Amino acid sequence: MTDRNPERNSQRYEQVGEIVSIFKRGNTWWANWQQNGRQKRKSLRTKSKKEARLRAARLEVEILNGRDPRKLKAAAISDVIDAYCQNLETERRRPKTMTRYRGILDRLRENAAERNIQLIDQINIKFLDDYRHARVTAGRSPKTVYNETVVIRQLVNFARSRGMLAGDPLNGLKIRGHLVSQAMWARRFSF
Repeated sequence: MTDRNPERNSQRYEQVGEIVSIFKRGNTWWANWQQNGRQKRKSLRTKSKKEARLRAARLEVEILNGRDPRKLKAAAISDVIDAYCQNLETERRRPKTMTRYRGILDRLRENAAERNIQLIDQINIKFLDDYRHARVTAGRSPKTVYNETVVIRQLVNFARSRGMLAGDPLNGLKIRGHLVSQAMWARRFSF
């Protein structure tokens, strides 16, 4: 029968590194960690706590070097853009839409090359803010800047869904569409 008291359970586990913790089951020490969203346990086959810590540390190194999805290598921006365009063609997007998307993505590729940014995880909020500022100073309308921001966000989401990117470099990005509609409304009904 398992113990449902969280205070007692937290005393059972001892964190060894970032991922792996150890606990004692009977006389044997076990390792516990999360991998691919699933809980994993492995017997460390020792009765010594000191030896269990050493084996758990070795296990963590093995996980981090070979099997941990958090250490996924980010793909090149060009590869992600090519795969995204191929996916859009597979979804049978209209030719006019594809032309528009390719223009935005080519501009993104050029802007990234100018800043020596090569990997998709380097497209962060700071980069996107600089990109948007450059588009505004080039005289683009708020709706155009908004649409380009949405396409770039879709590109990053595509990379995450296809395993080309481990985390979300645009985490916390708020795309404000209501400002676009207000600007369009003001232009449309100004006398």
